Amino acid sequence: QLEIKAGVGTFWFATHPKVFIEGKELEVGKEKIFTYKKNVSGIKGKYFIPITVEYTEFNGEEVSKIVTVEYFID
Repeated sequence: QLEIKAGVGTFWFATHPKVFIEGKELEVGKEKIFTYKKNVSGIKGKYFIPITVEYTEFNGEEVSKIVTVEYFID
């Protein structure tokens, strides 16, 4: 099972943080961390999962960043 934990550096609800993995918006957990779990199986190799993080800067600017997580099936 693959588990991804994602957080925003300065987590504050006024920044309206959102995290999307494989197109699904995650709910924030008790520890102010977004957690995603996925059962993985298949052909050996390298795989990628895009993570999109959206938030609002303190100056009101909306920011969207994409980070790609790489994992392997051995």
